[in-house]
Amino acid sequence: MYFSQEEMDLLKGSNLYQATITRKQDWRAEWQSCIQGLSTLDADLGGALTWEYYLEAATHLSSRAFPSTILSKTPSNTASKLSHAVLLPGIDSLNHKRATPVSWIANISEPLDSSTLDLLIHETVPAGSECFNNYGPKPNSELILGYGFALPSNPDDTILLSLATSNATSSSMVEVGRDAKNAEHLWELVIAKISELDSEEPMSAWEVELEAAETIMSLTEQRLSRLPDVSKAGDVNARQPVLEMIGYYLEGQRAILTDLIQWAQAKRVGARDKALAEGVELVLDDEE
Repeated sequence: MYFSQEEMDLLKGSNLYQATITRKQDWRAEWQSCIQGLSTLDADLGGALTWEYYLEAATHLSSRAFPSTILSKTPSNTASKLSHAVLLPGIDSLNHKRATPVSWIANISEPLDSSTLDLLIHETVPAGSECFNNYGPKPNSELILGYGFALPSNPDDTILLSLATSNATSSSMVEVGRDAKNAEHLWELVIAKISELDSEEPMSAWEVELEAAETIMSLTEQRLSRLPDVSKAGDVNARQPVLEMIGYYLEGQRAILTDLIQWAQAKRVGARDKALAEGVELVLDDEE
């Protein structure tokens, strides 16, 4: 949200580029709504709420707020439809460390002002060392957009892939992780889509699987080719920390897409073997 236009341009072709634009549009719509509401009460107050002020406030809230469920008798750090954002000064200052074992302990009593909330870290913290919180398994796209940092080789990285459906106005979004995590869900959707297509003759199972594998390979290779290359930034006027976090993010995106291509290639080989078992010999492009 605080990237310069030149820094934003380094993300063109990635999910994060559009996600940042969408969030900025949403927050600007909220800002305009707040101005209208405040102006009905006090015109000067409404006029004083600049976009810069609102952006700063929205950033503080989105990056530091906890779901109100954390203050319940059975605390949870997961938001629900009934929860709302709450700020807990002090305890919200802890930085994130992936996989740090922590527990939230709420001691709710009457009156409420005597209630306490404890963060218990289940590992030894040497004297003088930093105490960390665990924000949960978040991909670098979420860490950059929500908190302004990224982790190298983040195991929780994901990429969103859009698959067109039979309804021309909609598409299915599938989130795939490293090592082709959740690729089976994408596979099932592609298989279903191909099976729905009209054809003069019924397709055999291996034909459907072969087309599904090649569809996923084509989709993934296209996404991979569109990803920007930060190493070619050259004379771009971008801050070094920004270049670093974008580099971590794009490394994860490339790794996921590469893993998915290899996974789809294995599926294609499996389809070829099924065809061979039925007496049909296929020669794949990369085997010629």
